[in-house]
Amino acid sequence: MDSSNTRADLFHDFIQKSELILEQIRAGEDSRCHHGQFEQDEFWNKLGVVFKKAAHEATKLSLVFSQEPAPNEEECRGVLESVEKAMIVLVSVYYSLPLTQGATLRKALQKATLNIIEGIKSLAETVGQGTLGSQQQLQTTGAVWHETDIVPTLPKSNREAVLVMVKESAALVTDALSEVQEIQTSGEDGEEDDGFEESPVLSDAEKALLAPCSGLIKTSKFILKKTCEGIISNEQCEQAEYVWALDHLAEIVDRLSPAVDDFASCLYPPLKHDSIRQEGERLYQTNEVLLTFLKQSEIKIEKLDPLLAANKHNWDKLSSSLGGV
Repeated sequence: MDSSNTRADLFHDFIQKSELILEQIRAGEDSRCHHGQFEQDEFWNKLGVVFKKAAHEATKLSLVFSQEPAPNEEECRGVLESVEKAMIVLVSVYYSLPLTQGATLRKALQKATLNIIEGIKSLAETVGQGTLGSQQQLQTTGAVWHETDIVPTLPKSNREAVLVMVKESAALVTDALSEVQEIQTSGEDGEEDDGFEESPVLSDAEKALLAPCSGLIKTSKFILKKTCEGIISNEQCEQAEYVWALDHLAEIVDRLSPAVDDFASCLYPPLKHDSIRQEGERLYQTNEVLLTFLKQSEIKIEKLDPLLAANKHNWDKLSSSLGGV
């Protein structure tokens, strides 16, 4: 049998195994039980080691196929088996993070694990194409190391993972608020015609309508700000009994920024009142759900009543304005 065909078969099998590993991780949690006390520092140190090991083995794969002569069948089989073993160990360590440590933390680690295995799979696909030492091969090797370098920056607890998520959502909401505020002020500073097609200009009535819209989004922004402050100041959030509350919080926050985006997209002229009402009510209700949860949860956050009042005030004002159009 031609050796090049044999190497192609070995790479094909490796890529298929890599995809099976990816499918397993994407599918969700396994059923294994974790006994004994979880040692956080020990786990993260071990994870860092196995990530680097996987990257080292992937680099060896890239190096041996960087120039002529290409490895023979036995050498090729050996290096691919070493990479596969490193991936299996990595997946095993990933699954050793107990579910009791939190779903949000598990998702953050799942993403990092998927990324490095997808990187290794991409490298194998590139090397398997047979162009030794190509620019694409160098880039895919670098991509694997990039995912490894991210490991030290990963959240180490559910509290940290949820805080990262809330901050990311807050940044998206802030951007959406800025866009809406720009729409509100468009045409007010006497901009000159730039020769392009003119954008529709809002009437005074439409600009007045945008005020409670902006207020609803601003309420979302301040809710997330208060949420961040509460998680940071409440050290008890590290305790096991708070894990569920944090995960539930993350689920609600995960719905908030899409609700803000969909609402903000309705506020570009020409305004469609039915869409504004529908998406505005959705955002109002999402704000309400998040505030109600925060008031009742173990995550102690004070002075939420003014935000509840602001949320209702802006929705009532918006609803009234739309009803009068």
